[in-house]
Amino acid sequence: MSIELEPKNVSALHHLGTVREKMGGDKLPLALENFNTVLMIDGQYAPAYNGRGLVWDRFFKFEEAVVDFSKAIELETKNAVYWHNRACCHRNSKQME
Repeated sequence: MSIELEPKNVSALHHLGTVREKMGGDKLPLALENFNTVLMIDGQYAPAYNGRGLVWDRFFKFEEAVVDFSKAIELETKNAVYWHNRACCHRNSKQME
């Protein structure tokens, strides 16, 4: 299913953002845009907060990342990946001090 055909498909936008986040480099701003779009459509979509947190972490914007990981945890408290990502972000911020 093409995003052009269904531009509000949260799952497709989220997966595109995830691929772009994994690609890194010049794709990171595009990933951020995808996650922001998902959250404008559905502000309760925890995976998008997690994805956006990963992008913030890669930009060394640790405070923003922690906020997003915390929101993902608030929405899905039993998702261990979100807890792990937040912990890694705290570790990364300490290494940059």
